[in-house]
Amino acid sequence: AYEISVDDKCKIATIQYEKISCLHRHKWVVWQWPRSFYVLISRVSALLMDNSRYTILVVDDEDGVRQSIVTYLEDSGFTVLEASDAPTGLAIFKEQLLDLVITDLSMFEVSGLDLLQQIHQVLPSIPVIVISGAGVMVDVVKALRLGAADYLTKPIIDLEVLVLSIHKSLERSQLLV
Repeated sequence: AYEISVDDKCKIATIQYEKISCLHRHKWVVWQWPRSFYVLISRVSALLMDNSRYTILVVDDEDGVRQSIVTYLEDSGFTVLEASDAPTGLAIFKEQLLDLVITDLSMFEVSGLDLLQQIHQVLPSIPVIVISGAGVMVDVVKALRLGAADYLTKPIIDLEVLVLSIHKSLERSQLLV
């Protein structure tokens, strides 16, 4: 259960909730009503979600980027596997039971779009989030047409955006099952 209080004068919303017998309190500045209120509710549901039951594969050939994503997701409670290239990622995908895949678009040997296609040939229902350093519209459209759950551009300055994308993608995939 959670409680939301809003200070309309200061435009600050405070969320208080209990998770694992601990009381947590978060504050957000709320600028635009009602859109920001829905974002706020979305963040609350993300906070209350049990991330430990989800296994995510992160595939990126840039070690620094991959490590920062893996560390953040592990700190958020997810079980995270990682691969430095698409062939290794595909091998892990075939061996492990995964809930979601995050892949870089541009990698050596096999691209993220090729990996997306190969994953969806084996298991079309698994959400795949594509991340890329170049937000070229052609790539975005191609990834979404191939079945990507979402497309994010690097650098992902606020990794909470990625966590929200993961939650939305998981919710959608569970509704389709």
